[in-house]
Amino acid sequence: MAQRPNRPHARAARLGAILALIGFAFHTAAPTALVTGTTSHMPGDTPHTARREPPAESGAWLPVGRQVMPPPGYIAFCLRNPTDCMGGSDHPAPMHLSPERWQELNDVNDFVNESIPERDDFSAHGRREYWAYPDAERGGDCEDFALLKQRLLARRGWPLSALSVAVVRQWNGRGHAVLMVATDRGDIVLDNMTWKILPWRQAPYEWVMRQSHRRPYIWVALDPNGDDGKAFLANLPPLDAEPPFVAAARRFRQITASLADTRTAATP
Repeated sequence: MAQRPNRPHARAARLGAILALIGFAFHTAAPTALVTGTTSHMPGDTPHTARREPPAESGAWLPVGRQVMPPPGYIAFCLRNPTDCMGGSDHPAPMHLSPERWQELNDVNDFVNESIPERDDFSAHGRREYWAYPDAERGGDCEDFALLKQRLLARRGWPLSALSVAVVRQWNGRGHAVLMVATDRGDIVLDNMTWKILPWRQAPYEWVMRQSHRRPYIWVALDPNGDDGKAFLANLPPLDAEPPFVAAARRFRQITASLADTRTAATP
């Protein structure tokens, strides 16, 4: 199949006007959820019984495909936290999984899974779909756990290009989110539904999409049976550029404020 030229920043900018309207609606209305909260940890699965050896698989990276629309909850998260959605790498490389790095993964995974109570978005935030960093008091659901693990690992020196929030589908059809870590032993999964850190092939999910390693605000489809689609992400915005939909939302607010001022001035 012929591949159409792709310009992610231009496409995202065009979508920005629509997404900006959605971003404002998140403050007053509950959008349709793409990712739902999870329930509890797997029975009998504790830090003491969890696997503590790095995965032995080599070259087990999950192929990516075309660029897709980010989850609405993530877009709203970026509108509130734009700097947390910047970064990435023009030349991403998997992280070397040394024993020390493997221990860091387990420490962060155990800490978040054990210290953060699981609560759905409506219980924690009064909204149906709301991505945010959780805390021990408010709690959070699956995507919140993944965001916090991503942040804690980044603070320990892990490159953001190796840490991607991924959306998956469970056996019952419900949406779920995990943190996928790109290592030289393959892609591995940190999940709030289990203490075990597993290679992606062993995680019991249907893979849907994840953040791009090159720009976190760009999301790509996941296709376990396909070919890697790195060529789809050409002509990227500069690394220090804010997400295009955030810039579009800011411009929309400015235009709206200017129109409001004009109407006020014109009122006799």
